[in-house]
Amino acid sequence: VGFGSMVTFGSYMKQGEHIPTAGFRVAILDTVLSLLAGLLLFPIVLQASQVTSTDPGLLFEVLPKFLLQSTAGGAWGGLFGFAFFVCLYLAALGASIGLLEVIVSNLVDSAKISRTVAAWSTAVCALFLGLFPALSSTTFVKIKFLAGKSILEILDSILINVCLPLIALGVAWMISRGLNKKEQEKLFIDYNKIESVALFPHWSQVLRWLAPAVIALAFLL
Repeated sequence: VGFGSMVTFGSYMKQGEHIPTAGFRVAILDTVLSLLAGLLLFPIVLQASQVTSTDPGLLFEVLPKFLLQSTAGGAWGGLFGFAFFVCLYLAALGASIGLLEVIVSNLVDSAKISRTVAAWSTAVCALFLGLFPALSSTTFVKIKFLAGKSILEILDSILINVCLPLIALGVAWMISRGLNKKEQEKLFIDYNKIESVALFPHWSQVLRWLAPAVIALAFLL
């Protein structure tokens, strides 16, 4: 929601696709995988370091240290680490293409420029802006800001921990409070799919009460 990728990819879906059902399945799968990843990662983090790290620190400092030094990894630790970061690179590349598409498709529609020009100009700008946080642990390692954080850590904290939840909160508020029940039913319910009828009251209550409460609680914590 916050990155705009759901709106962008949603515009390419077939007319007959029922978005709420697909969204429900994606949300369940994403949540299960995230919980499993957390159960796998945090024992590794606690064994490798007693220092609490943010996301970039966990990924690029604590995890490599564990893979190289742990006796459990043995001679395979470095090889496993290499394979892990290759997979991470491919996953990040796929996600980056999706995020780039958000900007490219908007430029094509609003500025009426060709897709080639929009894709190249967006990619060059993204490459230039991404160099500074990407090199924050090497070339710009001495550049620190608030509480000794690097550029990458600050951007990660602001965008992921503040901007995205606020945007999600705004979307939930606009849909649950800005649309009346009949408008919501028209957008959500497909009477040819019985599961959408069953999901609607739950979705409506989650969007109105549970999601804003969880986001507000996350901010307080």
